[in-house]
Amino acid sequence: GVHVHVGTTLGTVEHVNCLIDLLIELEATGSLPVKASRLEFARFMDRAFVDAFLAARPCSFEELWPRWYGTTDYRPRMRDRFDKSRFRGLNLHSLPFRGTIEFRYFDGTIDASRIHDHVDLCIELVERAGFPPIGEES
Repeated sequence: GVHVHVGTTLGTVEHVNCLIDLLIELEATGSLPVKASRLEFARFMDRAFVDAFLAARPCSFEELWPRWYGTTDYRPRMRDRFDKSRFRGLNLHSLPFRGTIEFRYFDGTIDASRIHDHVDLCIELVERAGFPPIGEES
């Protein structure tokens, strides 16, 4: 599949929260270009995470990570580059590793216009969530 990484080094947990809000809605309404064959490697956010997120919006990354990983003992999982949490359409696992948010919703392609559309969609989502552009002060 096509994986799009968007740099978010200046993003706060509230920016991530806003992105999660957007994607909860888009995943629930089927508004993302995801084929069933992609769901093995690009699952939607699991219900337990969504419920915990909606019940108490994280105020810090220290509050977000236990919900994302589904455990209070999340630090070993954060250090595991290949943790299973990365197999979601929205991959926050890459944030501590690369300072990026990864979007894995898209089928593989060599069609440049489709890849361009995927990148544009991801940038639009990050901008709608309010992330500051790379190179700007937060």
